[in-house]
Amino acid sequence: MKGFDRVSRDPIGSQYRLLRDILGTNADTAYGRRHRFGALSTFREFQEQVPIASYEDLEPYMKAAMAGQLNQLTKHSPVLFTTTSGTTGARKYVPMTRESRQSKARVTWLWLAALYRDHPNIVAGRILSVVSPEVESYAPSGVPCGAESGHAYRTMPKPIQSMYTAPYAVFSVKDYEARYYTLLRLAAGQDISAIATVTPATIVLLAERLAAHTEAIIRDVRDGTLSSDFAVPAELRASLRLQPDPERARRLERAVAAGDGVLRPGLAAIGCWKGGTVGSYLANFGIYLPQRPPVRDLGYYATELRGSVPLSDEGDAGVVAVGTNVLEFSPADDGQPQGRDLVPIERLEIGQRYFVYVTNASGLYRHEMNDIVEVAGMYQQTPLIRFIQKGKGVVSIAGEKLSEVQVIAAVDEALRDHNLEYQRKRVSLRYGAPIIRVVRAGEFDRYRRRMVETGQRADGQFKILRLTSDTSFAAEFAAERDLVGSGERTSA
Repeated sequence: MKGFDRVSRDPIGSQYRLLRDILGTNADTAYGRRHRFGALSTFREFQEQVPIASYEDLEPYMKAAMAGQLNQLTKHSPVLFTTTSGTTGARKYVPMTRESRQSKARVTWLWLAALYRDHPNIVAGRILSVVSPEVESYAPSGVPCGAESGHAYRTMPKPIQSMYTAPYAVFSVKDYEARYYTLLRLAAGQDISAIATVTPATIVLLAERLAAHTEAIIRDVRDGTLSSDFAVPAELRASLRLQPDPERARRLERAVAAGDGVLRPGLAAIGCWKGGTVGSYLANFGIYLPQRPPVRDLGYYATELRGSVPLSDEGDAGVVAVGTNVLEFSPADDGQPQGRDLVPIERLEIGQRYFVYVTNASGLYRHEMNDIVEVAGMYQQTPLIRFIQKGKGVVSIAGEKLSEVQVIAAVDEALRDHNLEYQRKRVSLRYGAPIIRVVRAGEFDRYRRRMVETGQRADGQFKILRLTSDTSFAAEFAAERDLVGSGERTSA
């Protein structure tokens, strides 16, 4: 943590040194030559010479690199093309080099070090984690394409791998119900001290499956088996080398009796996202985890970057990782910014919200993340930021600028109290009463499985828009009925 504190005391110098290193390393790439990386000596020159870039701007270089052409975005060849869909749209590929992998790993270790400092009992047992498969396909060059989370899990040093409940091969099981059951069966045979996965929705899903399969899981622990009701490949079953453990089964039965018929793990800590549009899932933790273990936010974390390091359980803000990403910002209320108008880290203001642009060792240069973050405070001289929402999670049909955060908050409070412009549109009859569609039981799980199996979403980082102006989205879910104002109508 001393090194992290040192760079956090000098965020300006840390950012400029990192920028010079990135530009110098990649000056002779196709992108670097086009934008004269080798001639840039100041941050201002960088802003004037290098344009803001969407994924579509960088995609030709990505495709060339995937085809095996060298020195496109990075001097060092990618070892993996990490996949993401963003919030909507076609699959995107982001190159991962050994250097960018090491940069993200440093941030991960800082997060773990801070968690261990505050909760040393996390090493008293094993860690249950959920990741997506590392290899989903291969680029024309032969470089694998897949999830960064799976790659990081598979390539962990052996001593670290021993801290986790399941071997990587479990995450390659194609049937998701079988995958989840296997994870829970293995976890039940061990002492679990922590859960770490990106979305709290995954933790809720696992808790629901654990409650549903408690009896079968305890039976499998007793008999040293893995239920034949699930499509787990025979080779994986054999590799697990499960052994009967009647004593542990009796302990689990006692735990179930004490938990009103539900098996609930005792944990030292949980690591997952807490804020943004996924934060509402944390309300369900108390149902399945009545001990209410501390929850540490994972930070501003995406396929493109590991952008912050939360250092406490309070809230969801983390210290900007100034040593691994060069970040620029644009006030969220402003229009489309010009390159020179982006705000460097030293000009951020507490309480303000910004769009994020990243430059890092992954070959991203002033890349537009379409994420909105809020500055929540300071650590040393470096801002604390918290993720608010994707920029696309906003609709403005009649000028109301209605956000995902406001819609989710409206579950507990009146929407009109959260958005004055929405209230005005309703009063002026420019908006009619909302229609609430009650979907059939299990529709979300079916949608999630369909999106993952067709490759449109990664399981470990599954995200769903809670607010969209795409009227075709409703067709993805079979509905039982619609509630319209004070009335009700049946829906096919």
